[in-house]
Amino acid sequence: MSDDSIGTDALSIDDSVLDHIPLERLELQITSYAGRLAAAQARWLVWIGAYDRREGWQQWQAKSCAHWLNWRCGMSMRTAREHVRVARRLEELPVVRERFLSGALSYSKVRAVSRVATEFNETDLVELAELSTASQVERLCGGLRRAQSLRDEATQAEDAVANQFVGYANNHDGTATITITAPVADAKVAHAALVEAASSQIEAARRPGQPAAEVVDELGGLGRIRAETAVAILAGMLTATAGRTEDVLVVVDHDELTDADRAEPAPGGGAHDCSCERTCTIDGERISPLVARRLACDARLQLAIEDAVGDALGIGRASMVVPRWLRRQLKRRDHGMCQFPGCCATRRLHAHHIIH
Repeated sequence: MSDDSIGTDALSIDDSVLDHIPLERLELQITSYAGRLAAAQARWLVWIGAYDRREGWQQWQAKSCAHWLNWRCGMSMRTAREHVRVARRLEELPVVRERFLSGALSYSKVRAVSRVATEFNETDLVELAELSTASQVERLCGGLRRAQSLRDEATQAEDAVANQFVGYANNHDGTATITITAPVADAKVAHAALVEAASSQIEAARRPGQPAAEVVDELGGLGRIRAETAVAILAGMLTATAGRTEDVLVVVDHDELTDADRAEPAPGGGAHDCSCERTCTIDGERISPLVARRLACDARLQLAIEDAVGDALGIGRASMVVPRWLRRQLKRRDHGMCQFPGCCATRRLHAHHIIH
């Protein structure tokens, strides 16, 4: 996205002119000015970094540089904080700074790279960023960031449970926002139940031969239907139908199956000495092996074997870990009641092994 070949002539902004110029020329102006904008934004962030470093915002009794930007530059606090973060990182990343100032990197790419770049990987990340789209860079850096912050699996699973919460915020426009934070696996099950319950509401309102899309439009759109369904479930007016049994795809690295040297853990090895961190996923999202084992108690399992670069070497047949006949026997034996000490739930029960 360099602006080396940009001419000094700028296109008119008159719509009557823009409607008749060749599209190739319009494309050239758009892409070349993107380089100019990136270079200008880089200089602006360098100035912000210097202003923040010298704490110029204190003379205005501002709480921080971000608060000063919010006041003087018309930025939201979230955007201002992110700009200050990137500005500070540019002082630590000379290669990123140089390519950003030249217009070769966009702000979106720099923002992503700045989250994970170090003196050891900065050059490689810049080279990848120049050859990739901004979305690809964000995905790559997001994965690298998760890998860098990898912790003990047991601790991570415990934290996911401990950090659950429900938030409520009045939007002061006649609406309110409810947010739920839960472990990924549980959230996926809850979301699937919500989607299925909303689908049931659509089917209930559907006339014979009426297209589903028409029903959705009559009910106000899919977003409204799901929101009303979620509120009704939480208010106890509806019961979420039991979702389909989870399909768990277990991804195993081929080397783990063939390398005998890895059969036994190294002396003193712990949870993060094995490669299981990268083998437990649901819909492409990494989960703790502990969570995976819990899901596998009541799921359709399918084994996939991959090589070191992620190419599939084979996919096995799916199998039901808890078959229907066993589920019926459990229900009969336990009189349809949860067997966890102190729990008297009789609906939406799951079959689990005593030891995962």
